[in-house]
Amino acid sequence: MKKTTIPYYLSSLKSIVMGFHNWYAIPLLLFLHPLPFTIKNRGAYYADNLMDIWTLKEVLLDDCYRLNKKKYPTVIDIGGAIGDFSILSSGRAEKVISCEYDANRLQLLRYIIHLSQRKNITVYNGPNNLDNGIRLN
Repeated sequence: MKKTTIPYYLSSLKSIVMGFHNWYAIPLLLFLHPLPFTIKNRGAYYADNLMDIWTLKEVLLDDCYRLNKKKYPTVIDIGGAIGDFSILSSGRAEKVISCEYDANRLQLLRYIIHLSQRKNITVYNGPNNLDNGIRLN
């Protein structure tokens, strides 16, 4: 583990406490999962483990992808995980294709996408199943 890893996670705690409505439930992820979390001005998501919390923080609170206001015809999220990037980009794309290999994560991803009520996101079980006329060139 790098020397900078622990300070990074410790400094992230303030953002998490300020950005998550129910941040106090995070320790419960050690025993119960998935759990719902509401991120201020970003909606509700489910986290399956502690790394999901940092992913939500980085994607939704820190805006690590820095998506501009441009509209995109199609966005492909390879490794859809808990849907954070898929949902974020769905507001800026006509269509989002979200791929996830892991069966447990896939089920959670589909549920989170359903809860988000985003109609322009299609979920696939890994990129090998993109055989419905979609070609990645």
